[in-house]
Amino acid sequence: MLLLFGTLGEATRCVQAIAALQPSACDLMDRRVLSLGRDSDPRFESMIPVGSEAALIVEQAGMSERETRDRIARVVSAARGTAQSTRVAFEAHDFEDVEFLWSLPQRVVPLLTRLKGTTRPLPFVEDIAVPPEHLHEFLTSAHRVFQEHEVTASLYAHAAAGQLHLRPFLPSPSSDGGARLETLAASLYEGGLPDGWDDQRRARRRTLANALRQRPARSTLPRFPADQGPFRSPGTAQPRQDHL
Repeated sequence: MLLLFGTLGEATRCVQAIAALQPSACDLMDRRVLSLGRDSDPRFESMIPVGSEAALIVEQAGMSERETRDRIARVVSAARGTAQSTRVAFEAHDFEDVEFLWSLPQRVVPLLTRLKGTTRPLPFVEDIAVPPEHLHEFLTSAHRVFQEHEVTASLYAHAAAGQLHLRPFLPSPSSDGGARLETLAASLYEGGLPDGWDDQRRARRRTLANALRQRPARSTLPRFPADQGPFRSPGTAQPRQDHL
């Protein structure tokens, strides 16, 4: 099912209410992702009105079609009880429609990497792990950070699982050696470790190493990921520490 919202804030507030209903998936997309989706297929263009600010793709499963429809109805009720702008854009009940709906993020994420211009969405703060109950709080803080740095960003998230993909639109980091990227990443950093969902990526190793250097080497492993505040990623892989 595709739910559309008038603001990103309304969509993020709905995530916690929907997560309590144990969906199979609940993915969040912002207006930039939706705009690319509209351009990728006429069916998405007719489904997603111009000006849609955010969307959730919610998947539910049941032992029967009736149970599945009941679970979907509860999702719609929870969303409308949280956000008045909630609009059901599409419901998928057979395999082909479900596959088509999930093709929306599958089409768009590769398109982000092919955007042209002086600034591009750079995936250097991807795979951020945030507990779903803190998602709205974190994204509000992240929005302030982007405003302070005068940048915009695209957002796609496996929201119910707490995995975020943020891609700020920035020039290629060739002239300053990536100093601006490092400053922006440090502003977003809230403790814990980068998420290991898609494995550790080279773009994040410097931030991770700096976090580890803040603690004595002998206590690093026992203390992670304990007591890292609300924004943490438990159970992630550790990098080599022979430089400590």
